[in-house]
This record gives sequence, structure tokens and C-alpha cells, in this order.
Amino acid sequence: MFTFNPQASKRSSLLRWQTATALTLLVGYGGYYVCRSNFSVVAPLIVAEGTLDKEAIGLIGSIGVLVYALGKLAGGVLADFLGGRRMFLAGMAGSVTCTLAFGFGTGLTVFVAAWSLNRLFQSMGWPGLMKISARWFPAARHGTILGVISLSYLFGDAASRFILGGYILLEFSWRDVFYKAALILTALSLAAWLVLRDSPRDIGAEEPSTNPDNVFGQRG
Repeated sequence: MFTFNPQASKRSSLLRWQTATALTLLVGYGGYYVCRSNFSVVAPLIVAEGTLDKEAIGLIGSIGVLVYALGKLAGGVLADFLGGRRMFLAGMAGSVTCTLAFGFGTGLTVFVAAWSLNRLFQSMGWPGLMKISARWFPAARHGTILGVISLSYLFGDAASRFILGGYILLEFSWRDVFYKAALILTALSLAAWLVLRDSPRDIGAEEPSTNPDNVFGQRG
């Protein structure tokens, strides 16, 4: 005779949500790279077209890396106050907007501003991801989960270069490649918006206990 076990049902539901969350973070953060690797992929086309020279390409890239580094410092603090889901999705949306702005832009000033802002929004992804992961998985599994999710930037970069390089082989212009990149990240951001939640509490489940050694103590 079948007996319904509500506790087992809750555990099964939580496991499904945890799996969906981990996969969404893995694919979602990998998707960030389609609007990050695009610049280096199309740089030869931009130079060949005469839109920018190699010196300008180097300047844009260097300023972008600096802004990205500064954004990382601020992003960790912001994620603690804004929440991981909001940070992760805002980074995606901002990156899409800046990628489109770069694609439509003209002039070195516009390109520097658009790419720098893009890198700033890109810096929001990992802090948001870490915040979500910490809420969804018990401390004893953080190393395993993040070990898997951290593969996202390797696979994401490789897949992005492969896909965007394919557009170049099909003779799309560098601007078209930027538009395609923005479209791909938009689709991934919509999927992340539908799936991601800040905490198991958002689905009526119990949040895993925090690491007892964290700096906030029992407040997590």
C-alpha cells in the first residue's frame, strides 16, 4: 500500500530545485562570456574595417579589465545587501544593453564607455552566483558545487568563441556578431529569471544552515 511521505516529497522537491539552480548558474555564467569574449573575437574585423586601430583596441581592452577588477571589489559587498538573484540578473541585463550600445556605437569615446560599462556589469555575475550558491547548498557541499559551477567560465569562453567564430565564418559583420551575442545572453537571462530564486525559502523549503565559521555567526 502506498503511503504518502510529505518529508520525502519535500526533500525530492528541494533536490530538483537545487539541481535546476546549479545548472542555471553553470549555463548562465557561461553565457556571460558570449558578451565578454566577443570583443577579442571580432577585434581583427574591427581593425581590418578601419573602425579602430590596434592601439585603440588595446586601450579599450585594458580599461575594461581595470573596471572589471574594481567592479569585483564592489560586487561582493553589493551582493550581501542586494541579494544574489538580483545581482546575477542585473549583470546579465546590463551586459546585454552595453553590448548593443557597442554594436551601434561609433567613435573611440563611445566604444570605451560601452565596453567599460559592460565589464562593470559583467563583474556582478560571480558575486551574485556565489551568494545564491551559499543560500541553496549546505556548507559541507560548497566545495563540490562550486567546483562544478566554476567550470562555467572555461566552457563558457570556449563555447562563446566557437559560436561567435561561426558567425564570422558565415561572413557576418563584427556589429552583427555583437547583436547575436546580445540576443543569446538575453535568452539565457530570461531562463535564469524564470528559474533562479535567492533561497529555498522562496519556494517554501528550509534554507540549509550557514557555515558556523562565517563572519556573521548564526545570522549567516
